[in-house]
Amino acid sequence: MDQSPDTKETGLLGAAIVAVPLLLAAGIQIVPQLDGIWLKMGMIAAVLASGALLVVYIVRSARRLLLGEATDQQVTGYKDDRDTGILLKGKIENVSLRATTVHRLVDSLTSAIPPSARQAALYDCGWEIGKSWVADFLHELPRLHIGRHDIPRQLLKWCEYDATAGMGRLTVAVDPHSGEGLVMLSNGFLSRSKAQFPLNWWFAGYLAGTLCQLLPHRVEVELVSPTSATSTTAYFRVFREGDRPVAAPAPEKPVDPRTVARLPVWVRRLKTPLPDETESSQS
Repeated sequence: MDQSPDTKETGLLGAAIVAVPLLLAAGIQIVPQLDGIWLKMGMIAAVLASGALLVVYIVRSARRLLLGEATDQQVTGYKDDRDTGILLKGKIENVSLRATTVHRLVDSLTSAIPPSARQAALYDCGWEIGKSWVADFLHELPRLHIGRHDIPRQLLKWCEYDATAGMGRLTVAVDPHSGEGLVMLSNGFLSRSKAQFPLNWWFAGYLAGTLCQLLPHRVEVELVSPTSATSTTAYFRVFREGDRPVAAPAPEKPVDPRTVARLPVWVRRLKTPLPDETESSQS
């Protein structure tokens, strides 16, 4: 039966902790029995160096256990099999492509879609991908020691997982109870080059599909200030499904008198009393 990385790490950590006092005790017994000052100093130096290396290992091993780095590496690390041509990220099959290749692929396919349907097509595609990958992600939660209802840690681990895949760095600030918030994407792989359409609508759908599976509410995601130009940062607004924020009405512009029809202007002037008429009426 294979041992988990954490079990092996715990065993090695325990062995290192036991070895330190044994090493010091052995040095204390052996050094006095040696002849010659240089031999004794050499032995003392060897014991101290070995002890220092064990202490460093203990500290690093304890840190890996506390942060779960041993298991995390198995979940986020890559393993390639050159005989079968399969690349695994943890236990999930992946494909490694240049960011430029993926960008051109998505951009070219999007250009073949009628302009009026591009946004919905990208969003729906991203939604389906986000929904499907969450099943694999939830399967890994027990190995990462993350509870099924520990939504904040799930969101943090999701951001780390995508960052290790080169998709960009997500920062998710969404209230799990209300389903509302914001998401920031830095260095997204679809906005590192200029496109013919704002491709980050795919990311909006991807975020929505993922969040709908992780949160207790169904949500929608809206891309803020869509652009097809190269950009390092993109923002997304998250809200409950059916609760789309209402845009504030645009402030009314002051009326320019020159844009008013001339007849009403002349009528208004004819109805305005002259200064002499005003003075006579007051007297």
